[in-house]
Amino acid sequence: MKIIFSDFDKTLVDRGVNNGKIKDINLDILKKLKSNQVNFSIVSGRCLSFFKEEYPELMNVVSFFISSNGSSIYDVLESKYIYFSFIDSSDLEKIYECAKKYNLSIYFNLLDKRLYLEKGSYQYFKFNEIQCEQVVLIGNIENYEILIDNIEKIENLKISNKGKNPDNGSFFLDINRKDVSKGKAISYLCDYLEIDRNDTICFGDSDNDLSMFQVVGRGIAVENASDEIKKYADETIGTVWEDSVFSYIDNKFNQ
Repeated sequence: MKIIFSDFDKTLVDRGVNNGKIKDINLDILKKLKSNQVNFSIVSGRCLSFFKEEYPELMNVVSFFISSNGSSIYDVLESKYIYFSFIDSSDLEKIYECAKKYNLSIYFNLLDKRLYLEKGSYQYFKFNEIQCEQVVLIGNIENYEILIDNIEKIENLKISNKGKNPDNGSFFLDINRKDVSKGKAISYLCDYLEIDRNDTICFGDSDNDLSMFQVVGRGIAVENASDEIKKYADETIGTVWEDSVFSYIDNKFNQ
């Protein structure tokens, strides 16, 4: 195995448990993996700045970060981006107008930083001066379906991931260029590293991970994964709450 890819939320870590902290024993597993010359890449809908701010310890054990649902690839050892794809400025403005219309909060993922606009406190940007890889919209659930319809009408964009929180009646939408996906970024990285995709494996839980499963040599679903992901998985292991991905890596690749 030359490289391992894994989704983050609800695959490696549940942010709702123990403040999302990664156990030291699991960090040690990734350290050992690195010493065994096996690359480990996180593939997430979150941006790189999130990991640098919230999980700086990962910078010592992760080889690559594929961020914002495949919009960028960061080489940790070289401290540089080797791939990125930005949303067109005209499309950014359309998303911004939708957010204002439906009183939504906005995250602009800008490679090494995030811009956040709380609903009702908007400021206009020169969108042609922004290099934005992904926009995340957060709002009240009553606007969910109509907002999806509005975004899907924008020709060059797609909703890469979405979710509802019934506890507080909110939702989120991850919006990217239409040609972006986790699987496409993985393919790019494998070509860049000259790695045969048969020598790759991935772990995932949600439908936005499907493109990963379509390009790697072996796809592993956690037990708490969606039914759709399990259909495409070569194997289903235990849940995120059992640290199943870390255990699988340790047992299979650290012996």
